[in-house]
Amino acid sequence: MTGLSPDSSLRRAQILEGAGKLFVAHGFEGAKLSMIASEAGAVVGSLTNFYGDKARLAAAVHADALESLIGLLEEQLRRNGPDVHGAIKAVILAYFAWATANPNRQAVFGILDPYAAPDGTGQATTLQARIEQVLAAWAGPIIRAKLMTPLTPAQLFAIIMAPAIGSARSTAPVRPSDPDVSGEWPTLLTSLAVFGIEQAGRKSVRPSKR
Repeated sequence: MTGLSPDSSLRRAQILEGAGKLFVAHGFEGAKLSMIASEAGAVVGSLTNFYGDKARLAAAVHADALESLIGLLEEQLRRNGPDVHGAIKAVILAYFAWATANPNRQAVFGILDPYAAPDGTGQATTLQARIEQVLAAWAGPIIRAKLMTPLTPAQLFAIIMAPAIGSARSTAPVRPSDPDVSGEWPTLLTSLAVFGIEQAGRKSVRPSKR
């Protein structure tokens, strides 16, 4: 099986970009295939040839946004390894930088999560589920080395990434384009995450009542 030609790869990229923009602007129901084709400089036949139908196109837009972010987070965690504080700050900074550069990709997650393609186990590959997997893979060796409090993937997500994602999506008081995003705000979120992990550790080792 051969790979896509350069022209096909470019056409797919144009379709995904145009579709993402219109899904964000009009929602899944409001973004018609004819509108997406026009935005991408394509014809409806190209969309159906590549993706089959609108639901599969939405899944492809979601997957494209997700993998562009996940690769970035994985790289930051690899670079920082067992340096928990450094790794947490790096992924928070990386998320804000990605959200600033990719506002439409950030926005598609809430809109297109219902259309996310399932993984090998049949579970939908939502933003939270994929980040939980990434954080768990990074934290596993650190936890086994007893350098970090044992936490579930859901706890890791809630403590480390949920506040950053929530603030980037909010209208106030913090936006990814704010000057604080590269300085004080990520530092504060990092400190809160590290504190949250420490607090979780204290709760897990509370002496039992006799």
